[in-house]
Amino acid sequence: MKSRGFTLLEILVAIVIFSIMAVFAYSTLQQVLSTNQHLQKQADELAQLQFLFGRFLEDVAQLTQRSIRDEFGATEPALIGSSQLLKLTRSGWENPLESKRSNLQRVEWILEGKTLYRQYWTVLDRTRFNQPIKTALLKDIEMLEFRYLDSNNVWRKEFPPKPPAQTTIKAVEMSFSLKNWGKLNRIVETTQAFVPKPVDKPKS
Repeated sequence: MKSRGFTLLEILVAIVIFSIMAVFAYSTLQQVLSTNQHLQKQADELAQLQFLFGRFLEDVAQLTQRSIRDEFGATEPALIGSSQLLKLTRSGWENPLESKRSNLQRVEWILEGKTLYRQYWTVLDRTRFNQPIKTALLKDIEMLEFRYLDSNNVWRKEFPPKPPAQTTIKAVEMSFSLKNWGKLNRIVETTQAFVPKPVDKPKS
């Protein structure tokens, strides 16, 4: 029995069916890749947020009573903060290489534009030659605010308070907004309450 070849019409139908299946498969593949990219982006953002909150927890929880001298010779309290800036002295600075330095570290959190930075100095009492080491922690921030809970359970937008008050600090709150995550916040209690010392005026 002789075999029968495909007619032109059958070939055209087969091509059309194959084309439809190919388009469907490509569309499905694109959707899978797009979903995977979106999930990967979310995972990266979540990891970044976890790192940021971990840093914030370490810095505030290890707050210690050690004022410093800035590059102009003025005294800064152990903690000084406003709504978009936080400076503090913390303990627990790891020293795996056993360098000859203190385990205390002066840290600053500051918002510049829409980017939150954390910077620190390698010495506590610094000069103009001691430059900070700066790291960008989070970009595209729509809103950022630090608040400070004092011993009277009053939330303040700056610390030490003005006018000066004999009070201690119990916790620090960081709130910020991101486009894809909305408003997030974290409150960290200090491990040791302390009374802020007055700020000295720069020496003439």
